[in-house]
Amino acid sequence: MFWWMTNLPRAIEEQEQLTELAEQRDWLKNYCMDLGEGHLKANFDIEHGQHTYQLSLTYPVVFPDAPPMIKTRNGEKISGHQYGKMGELCLEHRPDNWHPDVTGAMMIESAYRLLSGENPTDDTGIQEVIDGHATSIGQEARSAFCRFVITDDDLSALNSLDKNTVIHGIISEIFQDKTFSARIMQIMHPGLPHSKPETVSSDQRGVCDVYIINQPSQKIPKHPSFDDFQACIEAANSDAFKQDHLKPGSRFCLLLSTDAGWRLRWIYVKEEKSSVTVYRTVVDPSLGTRLPEELQQLSGNKIGIVGCGSMGSKIAMHLARSGVGSFLLVDDDVLLEGNLVRHQLTSRDIGFHKTRALREQLLLVDSSLTVDTKEIRLGGQESSAFTVAAMEQLAGCDLIVDATAEPAAFNIIASICKKKKIPVVWGSVFAGGIGGIIGRAIPDKDPEPLEARNQVRRWCDSQEATNSIALNDNTPYGARGDQGEAMVATDADVSVIAAHVTRYATDALVNPESSNFPHSAYAIGLSRSWAFTDPFHVRPIIYLDQADWGSDEEMATKEDLLEFINNMRPEESKDVS
Repeated sequence: MFWWMTNLPRAIEEQEQLTELAEQRDWLKNYCMDLGEGHLKANFDIEHGQHTYQLSLTYPVVFPDAPPMIKTRNGEKISGHQYGKMGELCLEHRPDNWHPDVTGAMMIESAYRLLSGENPTDDTGIQEVIDGHATSIGQEARSAFCRFVITDDDLSALNSLDKNTVIHGIISEIFQDKTFSARIMQIMHPGLPHSKPETVSSDQRGVCDVYIINQPSQKIPKHPSFDDFQACIEAANSDAFKQDHLKPGSRFCLLLSTDAGWRLRWIYVKEEKSSVTVYRTVVDPSLGTRLPEELQQLSGNKIGIVGCGSMGSKIAMHLARSGVGSFLLVDDDVLLEGNLVRHQLTSRDIGFHKTRALREQLLLVDSSLTVDTKEIRLGGQESSAFTVAAMEQLAGCDLIVDATAEPAAFNIIASICKKKKIPVVWGSVFAGGIGGIIGRAIPDKDPEPLEARNQVRRWCDSQEATNSIALNDNTPYGARGDQGEAMVATDADVSVIAAHVTRYATDALVNPESSNFPHSAYAIGLSRSWAFTDPFHVRPIIYLDQADWGSDEEMATKEDLLEFINNMRPEESKDVS
């Protein structure tokens, strides 16, 4: 349905104002209005100086909620405020400042002010034309299918190079959605350490040599040929460039310093005609850290995550984005198709161990992370040697997250945490996604882990159920209501609880003595069910006592130890003194 059919009074008003404008302005010629394929449209000419601009104004189908478009009828590039030869003029009234009261006549007057200001006649000076092209990085890059992303750190390193130098570096490129994105990985120069850990990605086209030529005075054509670059290379006259790269079949990159900034070109050398791929430079501005100051210390912490399913995978990604620098992932499971509805991993990870696939995802978030994995079911039927090795590695963590919801695994974690005095955080989602539990045990502040967990369990058992949902359902995320209807936890349900567990974990490391959370365990409601009166109903769980974290073990005396060792020796070799 066209707008003028349902808003005829506005259409008549637009027609009257355009007609009146044509009668009053001698620069507006040949005005006429018609319907082109149902779209209300006005063709007109603007005369200014010796030039006649042939233009058209087209009302969009959603007018007056969006502005009309003014374009040239002959595809002529007439203004610096124009989106390409065939594009519309960028006028004072645009989508970013549009108001429905603006009319087509006002748009035409704006077009005249733009063209007359940009093209002064003999008796008028150049008028100021306000630039409304406030484009984002994404808007500038969307037409570029080969992009070179350069950071402030890259620029700082490159700009510190001496002039007229050629050095070697490495470029990494990834292909995705018909677009190539290249980044600097290394700049190899004595006294100029600048490198980044290699990004892990199956889409990566690979690394390539890049020769950085710092010759800003060197003139490169806008659409250069291979001969232009060969002349540039020869003018640099440096031993850093490998002449073998000029032989047919080779490929390499040139990163050139120009008056307009650094520009990347990918070159393929061929027998007949070598090709040059031009990249659009996208500057990644320095925005400073986006992490709260208190979380920056987490880069030195190692967190063990036991259970890398739906809950654990989300917690791991949240923690990586919170600044945690090192992980130990413990899980024996393999990702299958049915996991995808709630898991952080994707279909490309099906068939891989969750721990190892999750490690690759974490490294894509932050390639500087250290991520160890143990493919083992903690508390399951495993080799004792495997279990002991996993326990020893967990004992070296600064905090452990239990995302298994399995008592056997938690019992082992609790033993490790109590013995080594390591804080532990856990979380689980109730069947059907009605809510979840988050809890923690901080050494010498909360009850020791097993007692803390038992108190949370007793609190849950004490709540009067308002329906038949069982908290210990055999299907972790599924349940049935009073009427037998299926209730399934969604990805959003799991994400809510995982996010709260993450906040608990970071708080336990950053604020162990003065937590931001007044209680050490909470029941978080996501629906009006069981112990929750409404969605988002949060119930604090108050620990009843502060159990002693002291070890059950007591160091034996020196005499008792010597006697024990002595008793293991053969009778004839015993020290009887």
